[in-house]
Amino acid sequence: MIINIHSNQKINGNTFAIQHRHNFFDALPKTYYSAGLLPENITEVWPTHFTLLEAALSSNLALAISGCGLNKNCVVNWQLQQQAFSAQVKLANKFKKPLLVNADLASDELILLIRENQNTQTVIFYTSNTAWPMAEKLLAAGYWLSFNKNLRNTKTQEVFLQTPLNRIFFFSDDAAVPVEELYQLAAEIKALALNEIILQLELNFKKVFKIPVP
Repeated sequence: MIINIHSNQKINGNTFAIQHRHNFFDALPKTYYSAGLLPENITEVWPTHFTLLEAALSSNLALAISGCGLNKNCVVNWQLQQQAFSAQVKLANKFKKPLLVNADLASDELILLIRENQNTQTVIFYTSNTAWPMAEKLLAAGYWLSFNKNLRNTKTQEVFLQTPLNRIFFFSDDAAVPVEELYQLAAEIKALALNEIILQLELNFKKVFKIPVP
C-alpha cells in the first residue's frame, strides 16, 4: 500500500492518505485524519482554535498533530507562534499522537521547544528544503523525515540518499505530484525495488501511527 501521511486533498485509488485539517475542526472527515494549528495562521485568539483542535484530536480517527511548527517567513508574532507550538507538543503527549512539524528556517528553535516541553511522542519533520547538515541533526535527535515533491531536486535527493529508510515518510500536501511518483523516485535513488520501499514504509507507518495499514 502506498502511504501519504499528509494530504490536503481527497485521494482515490490504491493510496492511503491521512487527510490534514488546519481549520474547520467542526467539519472533520469520516476517515483517518490529522489536525493542527499552522504557524502562519496563529492569531491572538489561537487558544479558542486550540480548544477546537483538542476536541478534534480526541477521536480515534485522529492519527497525528500536523502542520504545527514555527515559520520565520511569515509576519505572525514570534512569541505567539512559540506559545501555540508548545501547547501542541503538550497535546501530543496528552493524546499520545505523533507530531508532524513545519520548520521554515526554525529547526534549531523547534528542537529546543520540543525538548523544553518534554515531548515523549514521535516527531516527523517535513523536509521541503532541508540541507543535509540539519537533516543529520534531526535524525541524531531521534526525529523522522518526510519528503514531498522536492524529492525531484538534487539537494533533497542527497538528503534522502543518506537518510535511513526506516526513518522516512512521504507526503503530498497540496502538490499535484502524486505520492506514487515519489515512491518510484525513492526506489531509483536508493537503488532498491519499489516493493522494498512499499514494505518498509508500511512498517514505518505501523510503528509510528500504531494502527495496521488499511
